[in-house]
Amino acid sequence: MKMRYCAMFSAIVLALLLSSAQACHKENPAQAINTKSQSKPASASLWRVDDGGRPKAINLIQPKYTPEARSKKVEGTIYVEVTIDENGNVIKAQLVRGLKPDYGLNDACIKALLASTFSAAVFDGQKVKSSVTYPFTFKLDDPHR
Repeated sequence: MKMRYCAMFSAIVLALLLSSAQACHKENPAQAINTKSQSKPASASLWRVDDGGRPKAINLIQPKYTPEARSKKVEGTIYVEVTIDENGNVIKAQLVRGLKPDYGLNDACIKALLASTFSAAVFDGQKVKSSVTYPFTFKLDDPHR
């Protein structure tokens, strides 16, 4: 009986968290934009763009397994958020969710994205600064890593 209540409680908490995150996302001006109140985007802020205006990888560097991670048989997915300026240059890369222990894989992903090149995001016909999260999955049987 306790397990059933725990599962119901967990589902309710998850639903509340998701709905509050969506509401916050709609109201937070740093994450959402009002195209009617601003005609020209400020270069210092990040802009949410639709799928057609998202930055695209021109040369996405793939991180390689570190020898220690391979010998320890580490597998998993690492998420790195990258900030791209109006010219398509990567100006910041930070770990969103990594592996523990990572044996150098988290760092390898950040370095790979810092060395990558992108096209700039486009909002209302203008190039803007944007942010994108990239997942990198490491599997021992992947011949490209």
